[in-house]
Order: sequence, then structure tokens, then C-alpha cells
Amino acid sequence: MTDPQWEVIAKYLPVQRKREINLRDVMDAIRFIVCTGIQWRNLPEYFPKWNAVYYW
Repeated sequence: MTDPQWEVIAKYLPVQRKREINLRDVMDAIRFIVCTGIQWRNLPEYFPKWNAVYYW
């Protein structure tokens, strides 16, 4: 996700709090799942854990 795209999306997410998981990484993982059609549990390791992405 590019920086301008993230700026638009970040307005709608609670990004002010510090979290263990970066919400930008979560959004990248969600976009990856939508584009490729893989199952949640098959999410590659360079993304956050699948259940955290699923929660968001």
C-alpha cells in the first residue's frame, strides 16, 4: 500500500493508540487475501498472524 493510500484509510482507523500489531500491515494482509483468494490460515508469515488480521 502506498503512503497516499494509507493516509486516506488511516482516517477511518483508530491509529492513535500504540498497538503490538501495525494496522498498516493488517490492511496489507487483508488486501492480499482479497486479491489472491487464499484462506486465512494460509496467510504468509511476513504478515501478522492470521487470527489478528481476521479480528480487524
